[in-house]
Amino acid sequence: MPIVVDTNGRSPFGSLRRWFLAADPIKRLCAWLTVAVCLIVIVVGSPPVYSLDSLYTDHLHHAYAAWALLNIGPEVFTTPIAQWEFGALRPFVNWPSLPYLYPFGSLLLFLPFGAVNNLGLLPAPAVNLAMVLTFGFGGVGAVWLLARTVRGTYHPVLAGAVLLVAVPLYVFWGMNGFFDTIAAAVALYGVLAYRQERDGVAMMALVGAISLHYRLWYLGPLAIVALVRYVRTQEWMIDRRVGVVGVLGGATTVSFVLSLPGFARLSETAQFNPSPIAVTTGLSPIVAGGLVCGLAVLAVVYRYESDLAALATVTLAVASVFVLTQWSPWYPILLTPVFGLVEHHRSHLTVAAGFYGLTLLVGYLVTNHSLLRVL
Repeated sequence: MPIVVDTNGRSPFGSLRRWFLAADPIKRLCAWLTVAVCLIVIVVGSPPVYSLDSLYTDHLHHAYAAWALLNIGPEVFTTPIAQWEFGALRPFVNWPSLPYLYPFGSLLLFLPFGAVNNLGLLPAPAVNLAMVLTFGFGGVGAVWLLARTVRGTYHPVLAGAVLLVAVPLYVFWGMNGFFDTIAAAVALYGVLAYRQERDGVAMMALVGAISLHYRLWYLGPLAIVALVRYVRTQEWMIDRRVGVVGVLGGATTVSFVLSLPGFARLSETAQFNPSPIAVTTGLSPIVAGGLVCGLAVLAVVYRYESDLAALATVTLAVASVFVLTQWSPWYPILLTPVFGLVEHHRSHLTVAAGFYGLTLLVGYLVTNHSLLRVL
């Protein structure tokens, strides 16, 4: 039988060539970013954890918690980590006085890594390297999805300004082992699907994002609307997609309720990093200035936007900045899906300015995390 050579660019090499040599600059950027992530993590990453800075070990923490879920079940959300009692080949105790304070979906994400690690199927450094590469690639995926979100709707200069900050945020913190990049990518995909009225995909992606990180719960109104619209088109029949959303959403809600006592003790731990703009700290000049900026953003968005679900979602996102008491320099990653929720050009400019000023300048500089750390 003669060998047929695919000359239409459909082979794997043809697909790679289309990305690396594409006319689309975003495709080229993502292709070369993927290569850069591989090289940087392998060459610059700090063995055995393989994050760029060996101080960042969150990925080890999550993988150990995922293995704990298989052994002690819901106790991971109620029992301090130092008191977990089960067999683990490679335990990692971080935040020892607290239980696991992330949603159920995050444990599903880390379950393969936790199982491979604690069953001894691969050396620990290899598992850690795989995790860091995964989240670095997740950052590249988030770049691609954010670019799709802002291109064609945002002014090109403004879109470039958004990506200028988002690209180093996604890639840098992904290469430090933070799965926030994956959560943001899933959320961005859900927002895109919502805008395209692909409600079945939107509800699954949005609930998936919510199940990965509590700081994405502001997407709740969007997920509910997508769910209702989807069920209505199905003539109120419950199909497999709705079942998956119900199970995942239910498990995430249960994990949150079980974690409430742990959240109450969070500020008592030595690792707690207080937010400088949380209203619980009192009405300082910084908090007052932040509130004025936040209200100004909402005023413009309410003036020019008409989608009620999007308005509710933006409102919850802005409110979360001032209500949540902890701040870390990678948290702005989880606010980037907001860019896809507004349609008017004045809303675009306002949301971008708010993202720069409120979450980056105030958050980073007040907590002594310079922008130069990630740019």
